[in-house]
Amino acid sequence: MNRFAYEGVRLGGEAVRGEVEARSMAEVKTMAWKQGVAVRRVRKVETRKVRLPLVDLARVTREFAVMLAAGLPVVEALTLVSEGARRPQEQAVLEDLAERVAGGSSVAEAMRTGAARFPDLYLALVAAGEHSGTFDTMLLRIADMLERSLALRAKVRKALVYPCIVVVVAFLVMAVMLLFVVPMMEDVFVGFGAELPAFTRLVLDLSEGLARRWWQIVIALVTITLLCRWLLKRFDHIAYACDRLLLRMPLVGKLLRESAMARLCETLATSFAAGTPLIDSLAMLGDSVGNRVLVSALMRVRERVSQGELLHRAMRESSEFPTLVAQMVRIGEESGTLDTMLARAAAHYRDSVDELADGLSEALGPVVMMVLAVVVGGLLVAMYLPIFSLGSAFNG
Repeated sequence: MNRFAYEGVRLGGEAVRGEVEARSMAEVKTMAWKQGVAVRRVRKVETRKVRLPLVDLARVTREFAVMLAAGLPVVEALTLVSEGARRPQEQAVLEDLAERVAGGSSVAEAMRTGAARFPDLYLALVAAGEHSGTFDTMLLRIADMLERSLALRAKVRKALVYPCIVVVVAFLVMAVMLLFVVPMMEDVFVGFGAELPAFTRLVLDLSEGLARRWWQIVIALVTITLLCRWLLKRFDHIAYACDRLLLRMPLVGKLLRESAMARLCETLATSFAAGTPLIDSLAMLGDSVGNRVLVSALMRVRERVSQGELLHRAMRESSEFPTLVAQMVRIGEESGTLDTMLARAAAHYRDSVDELADGLSEALGPVVMMVLAVVVGGLLVAMYLPIFSLGSAFNG
């Protein structure tokens, strides 16, 4: 279903404008004619669908599942969930879904044509739950999958963001000292009348340059940031190269790869257990992986599987997938328990991410503190060197 805007004239000569949902322009004209309107102009309205944040989608899915499990009808459950929405946008999406389902659409169809854009895999799992008669159970599995994905992302973000924050704070402290503290000390040094140490002169020159050109530095940093974001969005090969570089970084690369493997195995296990064809499941895993290098490898695996090759052999031929994943998939394919083996692999990688995140924090903690000590301590030493030199001269 698409949305169309039309202009026309009623039989009495009154001009009419409006918007309707239809499958084609011809259907719009037919609908309008039945209401006594002769359509003169029809155009398709391009609507930009909103996308619920993953944390809101997980919460809404669980609340919806709980209400269905309690025996509430689908429309009533959607209405109650919308009343407890935390954002107006979220409430509008849920009300739109309730209205479409009340009009005769299935939940999956309402999500596909509604105001929000849901992930393809999410829609496929919802449709599978409706067709199998286990809708509430499937929604609970989806909620579990989303919540575990959120927990993984939070652990990775915590492990990577904390050191970055400390480094940024260190450079902010350095900037404050260079802009405000060092100039005050410079006035004191001028009164000494003695030659300043080379390190102190270097810090004074940095302070003077920063005070004179700070706005140029800020503009340059903002420009570089915006340019990098534009390049990553505009050129896929640049984004691909950056993702590959991240995977090859010590510690960080392993953390990102195993986090992606945990999400991939979890998602594939859920979709396979729901009865989604393997080819379709592999095509819809891009959002869960979150790395272009791994997504590209996954698409190559899908291509081989579509040609009749077994999944574990296709994964083994790619260097991007760990041997453990291929082995677990092989056992699952041979025993007919692929979803169970994938779920075990996901649990293994979740535990591994926990250990790696803790290890990364412990490894980077001393390094970050060392950087902070060098930056701040270096400035303090530079400021006190002239005082030490002056004290030595007086003692001499």
